[in-house]
Amino acid sequence: MISAEHQQHTLIEATELTKKFDNVTAVDKISFTVSQGELFGFLGPNGAGKTTTIGILTGLVRPDSGTIRINGLDCTRNPKAAQHLIGVVPDESNLYPELSGFDNLCFCAALYGMPRLERQTRARELLDIFGLTEAAGRKFAGYSRGMKRKLTIAAGVIHRPAILFLDEPTTGVDVISARQIRHMIAELHRGNHRLSYHALYRRSRKNVRADCFHRARTNCKNRQRRKPSATGAGEEDHVGFRLKLDK
Repeated sequence: MISAEHQQHTLIEATELTKKFDNVTAVDKISFTVSQGELFGFLGPNGAGKTTTIGILTGLVRPDSGTIRINGLDCTRNPKAAQHLIGVVPDESNLYPELSGFDNLCFCAALYGMPRLERQTRARELLDIFGLTEAAGRKFAGYSRGMKRKLTIAAGVIHRPAILFLDEPTTGVDVISARQIRHMIAELHRGNHRLSYHALYRRSRKNVRADCFHRARTNCKNRQRRKPSATGAGEEDHVGFRLKLDK
């Protein structure tokens, strides 16, 4: 159980973040905080600035203005300051198609400086957790789309990060694989990983908070939780929002 003190500890603090690409404002002065133990989501249409915001938070995109603090570290001028604390699962896999699932995980672990025996043990552990043990020796190129997403998530947590960013983790996969991935994300959350994601519109019944993006700004108002319907099998809740959109 996460203590109330830990829940109140701010891990991510974004203030007035702004990013423009030529004449297009991708992110427009957004501010938010995320506490330890939270599952936090970005919701919004394509082009609203969700992926750009994740890129800024993970150091892949430099903001034009604004500040970022991750676990108290100022990452605005030094994006690498908190890289050891975060894991990233991009919207498209960044793993090597010619390597096996096992070798891909070991390679990612080596990038974080994990010793050989530790990274091999961790790779086998994650392959088992994600149900990919039988495919461990197969080339990544031969994986199904759902299997690729699972291995990409496994690669994101290979070094046991305190904060995990997921960009559309269930996009393009079948219903069964999407449900499995959501369940795995819930399990990672229970293991005290801090998660930030978007495009998970249905969620397990736990403390979930979200910011809604519209025209590069956050506009989430009056968050509410709905009870599961009679046909919902009681597995998941829908999270509803009232949005105040720019005219």
